[in-house]
Amino acid sequence: MSGKKIQVIKIIDEFTILINAGSSSTNIKIDDQIVVYEKGPEIKDIDGTILGTYDFDKAELLITKVGDNFSVAKNHTKNVPLSVGKILGGGYSSNGPLPIDDEDQITNLEPKNLYISIGDLVKII
Repeated sequence: MSGKKIQVIKIIDEFTILINAGSSSTNIKIDDQIVVYEKGPEIKDIDGTILGTYDFDKAELLITKVGDNFSVAKNHTKNVPLSVGKILGGGYSSNGPLPIDDEDQITNLEPKNLYISIGDLVKII
């Protein structure tokens, strides 16, 4: 998109949004997944070097229609065949809290707004 940010440009209903990315500006296609997110705080290395931002995902959506200059994304999940891992509870689970002796070192990172809004940033995953 030649440096242009992909953003939410319209909210159609509680399941559907439009984004400003289409076939003429990106390689986006039907069934691509996108993430609507909020740009978070800068993360700095111990020496002060900026490493990037800690972004907060608001929603993962599926592209259902692609136009020349915009695309439609819906809050759907693609049906996938059942896997043994899902049936048996595969995935990740917590081993409990980390052994941290100084709780003053903990920096809570929280989003400012959990709700999807026009202008929110979008990335294709």
